[in-house]
Amino acid sequence: MRKCILIFLFIVIAVSLPLTFKHYREQNSLTLQQKLEDFNYTFDILEQNYPYFWVIQRKFGIDYLGRREEFEKRILLTKNDAEFYEELSRMIRLLQNPHTFLISPEAYDFMKEYYSNLKGIGSGLWKQITKDEKISESYREWKKKLNNRSHILPFVFKYVEGKYVKVDGASSDYIPQVPDGSYLTKIESVDVDEYVKSLAEVSWLEYDERRRKIRLKDPVFPALYKKEYILEFVTPEGNPLEVKVKPVAVDPGKLLRPSSVRMFETSILKEGTVAYIKFNSFNTTDPEADRDEILKFFQSIRDYPFLIIDVRGNTGGNSDYWKYNIIPPLTDRYLSATFYKVFRGGEYMRKFLSGLPGLKNISELPENLVLPPEISRHFTYFIELGCHISEVDSIGFKGEIYILVDEEVFSTAETFVAFAKATKWATIVGTRTGGDGMGSEKPAIILPNSRLVIMFQNGMALNPDGSANAEFGTEPDIFAELTYEDYLKYLKWQKTNPESKGVVNPYDTVINKVLEIINQKLAG
Repeated sequence: MRKCILIFLFIVIAVSLPLTFKHYREQNSLTLQQKLEDFNYTFDILEQNYPYFWVIQRKFGIDYLGRREEFEKRILLTKNDAEFYEELSRMIRLLQNPHTFLISPEAYDFMKEYYSNLKGIGSGLWKQITKDEKISESYREWKKKLNNRSHILPFVFKYVEGKYVKVDGASSDYIPQVPDGSYLTKIESVDVDEYVKSLAEVSWLEYDERRRKIRLKDPVFPALYKKEYILEFVTPEGNPLEVKVKPVAVDPGKLLRPSSVRMFETSILKEGTVAYIKFNSFNTTDPEADRDEILKFFQSIRDYPFLIIDVRGNTGGNSDYWKYNIIPPLTDRYLSATFYKVFRGGEYMRKFLSGLPGLKNISELPENLVLPPEISRHFTYFIELGCHISEVDSIGFKGEIYILVDEEVFSTAETFVAFAKATKWATIVGTRTGGDGMGSEKPAIILPNSRLVIMFQNGMALNPDGSANAEFGTEPDIFAELTYEDYLKYLKWQKTNPESKGVVNPYDTVINKVLEIINQKLAG
């Protein structure tokens, strides 16, 4: 696959390609009783502590707690350890939260390296887990039991105005030619939107609020090993196209390696007037590494009246990156915002919450918040999440700041956007974000028999109005969305301008919306 397939961030990749589409090595060590013990141990902890059961029911129609008996029967039908792993992975994926997943052997190896090098936050619990020799030995054994080859349909898609637009593909030696810009309409004669609904146990999904439908969050579709698929497209010219394809194998271990994509890119959109910086990710073990280069750019545009910060596609990473590298140099005032995070407070979570400063009873939440209905019945505690950034390191930038966002903005990147909006530090432009920000170190479930590890989201962060951030994300101040028409123009421009690498897309609908606003201000 070409390079763009490799641009996944760890939090998404770790289990993005599930064992459902792998073939197994017949190695068994767990008895049926041990499998049931691990399953019940996991489900009991989640049932009493997991915060998003009601969110996924509203977004995706998933009655998770009502399916316990079904999950148990599926565990009983597993014939070997690999099948048990698959069912457990499917069960956890159905929770539809990328902060909640069964850690694969490849992801465990990556985490050992990541947390050993991590500077700053997030190194406590997970550093201990990755240093635990019993868990490490267990994962070495699981690596022997599982074949780490997963399979996907051989195309990369970008979701544009409700369409899955084909933008890349595998080698043309054995894959039928599908013009870039064609959009997928059917898979195996099933409407693509209906097909996506069937992937809740094996792919990350999101809700397209504007079109009121469930969409695939990942840029690739999972596929069954050795199965041939019939795909139906509509080409950029409006012609129907049907192709037969075979899945391609990918190695999750390789996908977990850091990509060669730079953390940030800069450009001048209008000399002396509009500067632009795009942060592709905050996913770094050393947030200080880019500081000097970022500061140098900010210094060079200090007197510009407008700055565009683009975090579209940024799924998060290390919060120290934006807390030290982005806002402090650019703010000319003290910034402060307070969010809330609520917790179920089951027995398992109490040991994680016991030392949490500022823990309060849920009844003490401010009365002006419009809360999700489950808060009063199923949640016990909350904390205030205060974020404060001083202007003492300011370079003296006085211009207006626009932050570009989309539905892929998630986790730490979400926190950055939510903070910027809450403090009115910048104007947010784009589509509603992916949410699940304002996080903290996630607890882990270590299964007693298999010694597998499950990371799960420990609480629900609330937006300033009281809504669940994971459910609604952050709403932009100005709505703007990439159009299919503009995206086709961009793809054509990209092919006819091979020197365009690093050049900002002239057909970017969202950037052009901001430039239109800026031009009106300059003219007025």
